[in-house]
Amino acid sequence: MIDRADIEAVLETDVITSLDLDMFDDADIANIILQRSGVLYDVPRGGRIIRQWVDHDPAPLHAVVAEKGHDITRRAIAMLYLEYQDLRAYLAQGQIKRVADIGCGYGFIDLFISRDLGADLLLIDIEESPNRDFGFRDEGAGYSDLQKAVTFLTANGVAADKITAINPNKDDLMATAPVDLAISLLSCGFHYPLATYDTYFAENLKPGGMVVVDIRNRGADGQADAIGRIGTVSEAYDLLKGTKRTLIRKTR
Repeated sequence: MIDRADIEAVLETDVITSLDLDMFDDADIANIILQRSGVLYDVPRGGRIIRQWVDHDPAPLHAVVAEKGHDITRRAIAMLYLEYQDLRAYLAQGQIKRVADIGCGYGFIDLFISRDLGADLLLIDIEESPNRDFGFRDEGAGYSDLQKAVTFLTANGVAADKITAINPNKDDLMATAPVDLAISLLSCGFHYPLATYDTYFAENLKPGGMVVVDIRNRGADGQADAIGRIGTVSEAYDLLKGTKRTLIRKTR
């Protein structure tokens, strides 16, 4: 599991310091906190700030954004960089030419996937929703902006013709090209049922392809059928307390 020392070590490297972050404004930074509340590791009672936002009091969240600015953005990217390092060995086991990121947020891990694998990227996010919650619900919540994600990636070296961005609430996800890998980090399987994307995994994930999702230990039994419809678990390791990052190889 990634700790504060790991994150702060990466913050001092070119991996982070070389990035162009000019496309992100205060609203984006607030979204990043909502996507990855672990970035508040040095904020007293950071969880309370999130709960206040859920209760329609955004002032504390906005105060953190005003104080820390892109320190928040850099921390989130450092976290995703470290998570990608943990995944690299597993992803290297197959030929990955096209990747779907479900609940992609601002595409931070996709930058490292692109740099490392040269894969085409399919960014999938509902972007916004009326929901304000952080548990497990029937539907996910959106805190992102796909155009900003595309701008971030292209500004940092990913060719525009390697990126497709789609909001499944507005466009036909099933019309997109098949992928070799589908990832959904702290999103599908974690905040809402893995079965939400049953049809997508069945029809748009190539045979032998891989799905990477985060499954809460407490609700794992309820996700077992959805996992079985995809294939078999090839690896699972602790991501957060009570959550396993789960790699599923498609066999059906």
